[in-house]
Amino acid sequence: MAYSVQADIEKSLPTATVALLTDDVNGTTIDVAVLNEAVADADETIDAYLRSRYTVPLNPVPAIIKKLSVDLAIWELYTRRPESETPEDVKTLHADALKLLKDVQAGRAQIGAPEETDEALGSYKTNRVADDRVFDTDKLDRMLS
Repeated sequence: MAYSVQADIEKSLPTATVALLTDDVNGTTIDVAVLNEAVADADETIDAYLRSRYTVPLNPVPAIIKKLSVDLAIWELYTRRPESETPEDVKTLHADALKLLKDVQAGRAQIGAPEETDEALGSYKTNRVADDRVFDTDKLDRMLS
């Protein structure tokens, strides 16, 4: 499940601009596959920051995560065009999105998602038991005797 969709991006960018950024042939039609790839890349970036604190993908998607997904997807679309300059406001939105994700990861900001996972709180689960030990104190004592 994507955190944002084409309609969300078109609320932030004019349709003609989205077409220019996605259509590699003539820049007049939105290439949905390219747009979806940008959203997927943006969402993976979000998940990379959040997976240490939350179960991802987030469901339901908090409003702030949808906004971050849009901002990062727009960044991804602009960076597909290295021959053109990325607008300063897009650069600022990208930097702000990453800063917020770092703050969430560090616990300095909240996203309004459902409760955090046990793994997020520092506990780890394992399928190992004491009998799996290869070397223990009894074996050491036998070796030293």
